[in-house]
Amino acid sequence: EQCAPHPALLAVMDQLLLPRCERYQLHVTMMTHIGPNETPQILHRDDGLLPFAHPGPEAICNTMWAMTDFTKENGATSVILGSHLWDDERSPQESDEISQAVMPKGSCMLYVGSVWHGGSANTTKDEWRSGLISGYSLGWLRQEENMYLAVPPSVAKDLPEHVPHLLG
Repeated sequence: EQCAPHPALLAVMDQLLLPRCERYQLHVTMMTHIGPNETPQILHRDDGLLPFAHPGPEAICNTMWAMTDFTKENGATSVILGSHLWDDERSPQESDEISQAVMPKGSCMLYVGSVWHGGSANTTKDEWRSGLISGYSLGWLRQEENMYLAVPPSVAKDLPEHVPHLLG
């Protein structure tokens, strides 16, 4: 109710997604947890299953809210800056410069669906890294998460007025 419809984020989605659709929607909402001694996630693009060539107009934009501090040690998200401009033939190599989204609890990172990213290794012995993902997509795309099942009408009817339109 608070993160997904945040006015600053919706202003970004208005600029990024509205030129290609009448309305954008929530694509996916989920919590991610990286526990102690976890290995790194494989770098990936979130729009990899969509039938669009890269580079090109964005169809997905995600947010990652830090529910705990994100540190290099506990698995802050790795991102290859500029990889949203790569074509489909290029994939991450060991020589690519990878940045980590180190950020304090309560911060939010935005990243387009075409950028290569993934959770980093958690090298701590007892610290969990937790994040909340709210992803947005063009309104005419099939959502990754079926919002009609995730948020049934009996729940949606009691949400603040600006939230149900994001459900699709």
